[in-house]
Amino acid sequence: MLNIIQTHAKVSILIKKKKMTKLKNLYQEFIEDKNPFLINPSVYLGPILYFHPGKITIIGARPGMGKTLFMLYLFKLIFEKKGGNHLYISNEEDESILFRKLITTVSQEDLSKSREIINREPAKFPMLHNVNCNIHHHSGSWENLQKDIEEKIKTQKVDYLYIDKIQGLYSDKVFKTRSQELRYIILQLKTLSHKHQFSTIISSNLKKNIDKRDFRYPGIADLKDTGGLEDFSDLILLLFRKDYYDMFETEDGHIMQNVFQVMIAKNRYGSTDSYYLNFNNQASCLKVISPDGIDVQIA
Repeated sequence: MLNIIQTHAKVSILIKKKKMTKLKNLYQEFIEDKNPFLINPSVYLGPILYFHPGKITIIGARPGMGKTLFMLYLFKLIFEKKGGNHLYISNEEDESILFRKLITTVSQEDLSKSREIINREPAKFPMLHNVNCNIHHHSGSWENLQKDIEEKIKTQKVDYLYIDKIQGLYSDKVFKTRSQELRYIILQLKTLSHKHQFSTIISSNLKKNIDKRDFRYPGIADLKDTGGLEDFSDLILLLFRKDYYDMFETEDGHIMQNVFQVMIAKNRYGSTDSYYLNFNNQASCLKVISPDGIDVQIA
């Protein structure tokens, strides 16, 4: 970021740019860290999904439902299936915390066991030390983030951009409403994605009134302050966990504890449906519900 120091006589600019953090560097820091801390569980994905260049995907859920962990799993999954260059940007958590969450997703073990596993067989986890994968914590305006992305693209092509989360972005411009501000940011992001032909995956909060109604399953209309994000998106995935609301059974008696329901609420290139994924509380990892569970196909 640029730190601007202003005086009465002149404006002097102190350039102190924070570089995008490569997973290779975070990997080395993790191996050398003697006291890694534990993190919350992750989530798993199951359907056929399409992440085309220039297109936008939305991951929507209530706070604490697991958006970030789900985004990190997509990060892992798309890298394993498609390769390419990835840039993950968060406006909430720093690089080290995100990397530890990513480690548990990749290794499928809790953090206390992950160090031994990845240190013993690093070749099995190429993503964790890959120079084509970057994580970046952003705390400035959309305009500054846009410049950072453009500068990154000058030195390394970006194939997949992850924004976690859209409500954390703001513009230097003045708007009458928050919805208008986010609409402007989304349009700019859509233009940038199309111009440089990368797929954009964005997490979004859902409205809190879901928690007060009897029917708590989310819908597209529950996306919060998105400025019409749903209109510009090609794929919308909404996350739901019954145990988030202390409900552990379905109406027909099926146990739903530690089960994620991923609802494909919008899909320009396929069907809309629901898929059930395992939420593992013991190890921060993602697993199919049963041995014959459908794995994800990325296109």
